[in-house]
Order: sequence, then C-alpha cells, then structure tokens
Amino acid sequence: MEIVFKILWTDFAINQLKDIFDYHLIKASLNIAQKLAQKIIDATIILENNPKSGRKEDLLISLFSRKKLQDNILD
Repeated sequence: MEIVFKILWTDFAINQLKDIFDYHLIKASLNIAQKLAQKIIDATIILENNPKSGRKEDLLISLFSRKKLQDNILD
C-alpha cells in the first residue's frame, strides 16, 4: 500500500503567503508578486509529490519525537 502525503495550508500559512504577495506588490510589481507566490505554491506541490525532497526542520523533529514519547508513556 502506498502512503499518500497531502500538504495542508493553515490559516497562518495562507496569511503569510498573502503578506508576501502584498509586500512584493507594493515594493516591486504585480508581476513579481504573482511569480513569487506561484513559486511558493509550486514548491508545496513538489513537496507533496516528493515528501523526502524537503529539508528536515530540527524543531519539528524534536517536537514530534517528544509527542511520540509522551504518547507511548500514556499508553
């Protein structure tokens, strides 16, 4: 059975993308803002299709490990 990964955009992530877009819209141009936002979205699609292609975030790894340890203790 194949494991399927899906990227979930949190409200925080969506707002950050909007902020990035708005900043570049003001500081650069509509064209640059659109291209940059699209590059970010495209990167998430690549990551969804190739989940091991991204870099590991040490903070998330330690958080996940701690949560997993707590779950095992409580079981």
